[in-house]
Amino acid sequence: MAKAAKRRIGDEIGGWRLQEKIGGGGNGIVWRVSKAGEPERALKELRNLSAIARDRLAAEIEALGLAAGIEGIIPLLEHDLPFDPAKAPRWFVMPIARDISTLLGKRDALAVVKHFVPLAKTLAELHALGIHHRDIKPANLLVLNGRLCFSDFGLVKYPSRKDITPDRSDVGPRYTMAPEMRREAAKADGSAADVYSFAKTLWIALVGELRGFDGQYSPVGVLSLGDRHPRIFSTPLDELLSECTDNDPTKRPSMVVVQRRLADWIVTEEDFHKRNLSEWFAIQKQLFPHGAPSQATWTGIDEICSVLRLASSTEGLNHMFFAEGGGNTLRAVTLAAEPGFIRLDAGLLSVAKPRKLTYEAFGMGARMNYFRLELEDVDPTGTPGAYISRNGHYEAVCEIRPGEYVTPEAWENDEYKGSPLPAGAALVSRLLKGSLVIFSTRSPYNLTTGTYDGRHDKVSEADFRAYIARNVARMEADRKAAADAGAGADMDEE
Repeated sequence: MAKAAKRRIGDEIGGWRLQEKIGGGGNGIVWRVSKAGEPERALKELRNLSAIARDRLAAEIEALGLAAGIEGIIPLLEHDLPFDPAKAPRWFVMPIARDISTLLGKRDALAVVKHFVPLAKTLAELHALGIHHRDIKPANLLVLNGRLCFSDFGLVKYPSRKDITPDRSDVGPRYTMAPEMRREAAKADGSAADVYSFAKTLWIALVGELRGFDGQYSPVGVLSLGDRHPRIFSTPLDELLSECTDNDPTKRPSMVVVQRRLADWIVTEEDFHKRNLSEWFAIQKQLFPHGAPSQATWTGIDEICSVLRLASSTEGLNHMFFAEGGGNTLRAVTLAAEPGFIRLDAGLLSVAKPRKLTYEAFGMGARMNYFRLELEDVDPTGTPGAYISRNGHYEAVCEIRPGEYVTPEAWENDEYKGSPLPAGAALVSRLLKGSLVIFSTRSPYNLTTGTYDGRHDKVSEADFRAYIARNVARMEADRKAAADAGAGADMDEE
């Protein structure tokens, strides 16, 4: 394999003086170069003089020329263009850009996606010209003028280029390559392959694992974005990554769609009201993937725990209303030490014996969908010094060990019978009767202060649903009349 003459620092190429090596691979070297009266630049020199390597450099120069004017590409500033048509160019000059890591930093998910939206637009514009990068990976994304840009178009394909890839050969980066590019790259759809590689590169940028993953993305298991970024609403990103990495290229969305969906996710993520309702709807979709019924009921304690865990899975998602009034965010649900009881963490810990959990849905009024937890009536523990609420809905005790209750004064004094309370001791509200309801934080029910009066427990399950249904109908009528999504509509005070 022929190679170009070995260069040294201080040599000149096309009038550019070599300052230092700043990158390169098997086919070429990237130098930092200087020229009198010019800012420092990056010069890519072809070292491998094989026919394939020279053709790829020529194709890269031509593709960059075709894409001139599209933002988000490291531009071509100058190149070697031999007078002899039989000779391919051997170098070209670009601005100096920085590594992707200098922009993404600690990988805040919202910031990462914001940087990838304009990059998606760039790729969509390339695809509109019939230009396919085919080598998208983190190493080929550089930072120029504060934004991510595509670089290294050595594997590019465009309408006038004759593909030199041998049949049944693969093309692309190992960890982000679409499966069809492994099988028969010459015949593969470059647009769909770019979508696949773009999605995997986005995942790598979000989680920081440079080796990526094999196959299609799944939000269940070790690949989960939600596990790496627990504070974001990951469902829309999960769905998009899964679709983009489908093994069937025809099922992947276009880059225009990818750009729009990423931009929509940013809007949702930054608008708490929209995000909260989207998260609430996402729970419904997980519970009922084939369409939500108007009502669903669970009676098994394990089922009830699983559903309530889902409802409390995202910070700030829900608000739980107690039978005697007031409420708080439900943060966690576990089985309690008392047989048949569950433990609800809503700031203050509660234990309760559930009779059933019901999900109530209202179609167009989905923002008013809610859960109602009906409790079994249970007797107080008889703990000396325990406090029983005015209406007898709960008993306040100190739990010093799972299922072992003592006077709440022990919690106030941080000791019991002369000894410090053990680790894990807690003040517990043991619910004796009644019901609780759980709405999304941004639902009209939660945003109306009068609803904190425990009204849901003062009527039957059926009557409360009818009350919510009437408000849903009224708010929908107001929305249609005002054409403003029902802004400002409150709950009735009945």
